[in-house]
Amino acid sequence: MKYYFKKFAKQKIQSESDGFVWLLYFVYCSLIDVDLNGGEIWENLKRRIKEFNLDKRTPIRVKNVSAFLLRNLGSDASATFNYQVSKIKTLQVKDFRGFGSQFNGDDKGVCIEFNSNNTIFYGPNGSGKSSLCDALEFKLTGQVRESARRNRRVSEYVKRIGSTSNPSLSISFVNPAIDGEKLTEDEKKYYSQAFIEKNRIQEFSLFGSKDTGIKKEEVLSILIGMDDLSNLVKSFVQPTSFKTNLLSFKRSDIANRIASLNAANVSNTTLKKEHEDSIRIEKAKADKLLLKTDATISDLEAELVKIDEAIKATNADTLSLSTTAIQFHSKQDFETAIQILEGNLQRFDELTSALNDAKTNVSFSNLYTAILELQSTVTDVCPSCDTPLENTTKNPFSKANEELVKLQGIKELEAEFNAHKTLVEQNLKSLEHLHNQLNFNTTKITALTGLIASGTALHTASPEYSLTNRPQIDTTVASIKSQLATISSYFTEVATLHERQSQKQIAINANNAKVSALNDRKRSIESIKTNWENTQTKLDAVNLALGTYTTDLSNLYNEKNIEDNYNSFIELLITSYSNFYTQLQEFKDKEFQTRFGKLESEIAGFYTQINKHDAEHEIVESFKIDNSNSDYKIEFKVKGSSLTEDASIKLSEGHLRSLGLSILLANAKINSLPFIIFDDVVNAIDSDHRANIIEMMVNDTYLNSVQQIVSTHDRLYWERFSLENQRGNFSSYILKCTKQGVVHYHYNLSFRDKIQNALNHFDIRQALLYSRIWFETIAKQYCMENNIELSGTLKKSEFHVSIEPSLGAIYRELFNKLGDNENLKVLHKDEINYKGINQEHHSFDEYNFNFIHSRTSNEVQKIFDAVSGLDDDIQFLKSHQLLLAELLKSQKHSVEKLKTLNTRMPIEIQNGIINRHNEILNQLSEFPARMQNLRIDAALIKSTQEKISKVFLGGLLSALMKSKGIA
Repeated sequence: MKYYFKKFAKQKIQSESDGFVWLLYFVYCSLIDVDLNGGEIWENLKRRIKEFNLDKRTPIRVKNVSAFLLRNLGSDASATFNYQVSKIKTLQVKDFRGFGSQFNGDDKGVCIEFNSNNTIFYGPNGSGKSSLCDALEFKLTGQVRESARRNRRVSEYVKRIGSTSNPSLSISFVNPAIDGEKLTEDEKKYYSQAFIEKNRIQEFSLFGSKDTGIKKEEVLSILIGMDDLSNLVKSFVQPTSFKTNLLSFKRSDIANRIASLNAANVSNTTLKKEHEDSIRIEKAKADKLLLKTDATISDLEAELVKIDEAIKATNADTLSLSTTAIQFHSKQDFETAIQILEGNLQRFDELTSALNDAKTNVSFSNLYTAILELQSTVTDVCPSCDTPLENTTKNPFSKANEELVKLQGIKELEAEFNAHKTLVEQNLKSLEHLHNQLNFNTTKITALTGLIASGTALHTASPEYSLTNRPQIDTTVASIKSQLATISSYFTEVATLHERQSQKQIAINANNAKVSALNDRKRSIESIKTNWENTQTKLDAVNLALGTYTTDLSNLYNEKNIEDNYNSFIELLITSYSNFYTQLQEFKDKEFQTRFGKLESEIAGFYTQINKHDAEHEIVESFKIDNSNSDYKIEFKVKGSSLTEDASIKLSEGHLRSLGLSILLANAKINSLPFIIFDDVVNAIDSDHRANIIEMMVNDTYLNSVQQIVSTHDRLYWERFSLENQRGNFSSYILKCTKQGVVHYHYNLSFRDKIQNALNHFDIRQALLYSRIWFETIAKQYCMENNIELSGTLKKSEFHVSIEPSLGAIYRELFNKLGDNENLKVLHKDEINYKGINQEHHSFDEYNFNFIHSRTSNEVQKIFDAVSGLDDDIQFLKSHQLLLAELLKSQKHSVEKLKTLNTRMPIEIQNGIINRHNEILNQLSEFPARMQNLRIDAALIKSTQEKISKVFLGGLLSALMKSKGIA
């Protein structure tokens, strides 16, 4: 997209308004954002405008923007681009799509060398054709169309599955001046037109169909490589939508803050009066409480200190007055308690005796209860003997009633006893309490200690005062009663201490009241102080706000100017956008029309060659592409007719595919592309037209002059193409995808050249592959020519089932025949090379390259040299007699050459003749030993030695005769 936008910007930047230039700036930045972070142009454009800080721009900001764009776009808007065009020389690929991951440290990936005229790659689906074309596209354009078609990021699409390494690609051109690593955006856009893909042709065959949902403009733009321009224009919204979006960017934050500041100023004025009134009220309270005028917070704090000191002193005085409280009682209290107790005990004893006497009558109590129950029963017989009442002497019920009166007194006596028992127990508790008080006083109060004689009843702790031990009570009471007369001094001291204690309590109560009053005063002062301080804090904040109001308002108005400038800037962009949008649309239409005008003159020529066998009435004379009224239409005229027809309606799907290919070829021609890359194009063309396409690719003036890189999975097409080009200069490769990645076989090229070429480019895996195939080829050929039986395994290939001999079986036979062969020993004895070239079970085949031991190119070179030497040895076995004859013939020729030597000859020519002669003699001298090493029949060796000896003997005689001057 940047290519077309740059072109558009160069045309407009010097002549359009400030707002227009600003839009160019924002769009350019948004395109960069899309490249770096992805996303849509429109979303990045909105973000750029919304976050734009206009305040940081100088007053000449528009000129600065123009300068920025001119630096990035190039100042001359009318300048044409001058490309350095060149054909492709090599492509080296590693960790890219189907191309393999790192083989070892020396491996730089698969290196593919392209013929300067035609290069064709054949392979079935999945062999790596698309990976190859994608690699070329990625290196030449920086993009891969298929990734966009599949809605994937390019970085994700190109990475090899399972690889942790990033893709590595390098490309070289026939023209060494072009650096494949430093292609410009313009060059990338230019080279993007060199790719002709089956997908684009197939899409074009549905041109105008509503089923696809794809507009004609989109189909055509994709076909001729102008989809970037189409997508660029589609990225921009209608002016009304642009206006709606940008109006929402207008800023009102500063205006709102000014309104808020003014409102706050009015509010603060009111609050100031309220706070000042509140403080006056608190000051009046303080004056009244402190009994002074103009009291301050410091005065309140000083008064609080005085109150705290007074409370502390009063509490200390109260603490000094507090002593252990005396338990006050008098002698009279004891005497009264004993007197009451004795009286109640006497009555308790009487009741106890009376109840004991009536124990025999306890049963009558139960009888009394039973009789009462019987009286409620109506009966005519005696309840005791069942005698009828009319026959008894006296009615038993009447007799019982008379006795009940006597029994009722027992119940009443028992009730009185229980009540008196409770009273006695209470008297005992009272005496026990007095005893415990006396015991407390004599043990806790120092002044009373020792006033009670030890060993007396009152000296010890209070005994158990309980009726359960009735005799003990009398003893205890009698002891206390008699002791009371002896402890008058105790009671006198208790009375004195009690009086003194009463006076202290009055003082303590007074102190408590004083502290309470002080705390009340303290709380009042603290409340005044807290309210005063809080209100003063609020007043200070209000005064600060009122004091900075003018400055804050001035600062906000300065910011408001910036905000207003930004909003005016938004209005400027909105106003300029309609013109920007219209001119961009016009630019697109003009670009398309210009391209169409150039294409129209070339399309028919290619279309006619592809459809050369069409009937006379189907031969197309011309094509015209019309994009008026935004409705893209391709019209054509047939030969001899003046009528124009709509191609999308009249042409068949096959003819539409041919037309699509013709448009792509015409586009390449008008742009003078130095090479064209056909990505499985014939798959999109029916088989009837493929022969015509091959003929066109060979004979068309333009296509014959450019470099054609073709991939196909059609074996027949590959063979036809190779056959048609065999008279010229071309290369043919077979692609195959393996576990380690895509590999290629150079068709019709010697193994020696293939391997050496791979080693020159550090393509170690390819070199190993060819070494293994070469070794297997020469070994199998040797076994077949010598009728050697081999064991093998049935294998199924793409086309047939065959017996595949194992490398182990082949090697064993070679070892039997050539056991002393040095090259075979190298391959066998050198563990690294042997494992690299001769693993069993075809560990090294086209589908699995397990050369973990061959880590460097030097080690692979050893394998190459050993296989090359073995090939020479086997060729020697087959043709040693012919080789000997050739050597003897060459020796004879060299002798004749020696005879022509003279001093007038240049020294280098003389040396050349002599060196050649010596070289032939060395080969002849080594010839028998080589035959012996290869186990050739002894009779043949002897015959050879005799022939060679004659040559040496003849040479010796000639030399002797020459030295003696004999002619």
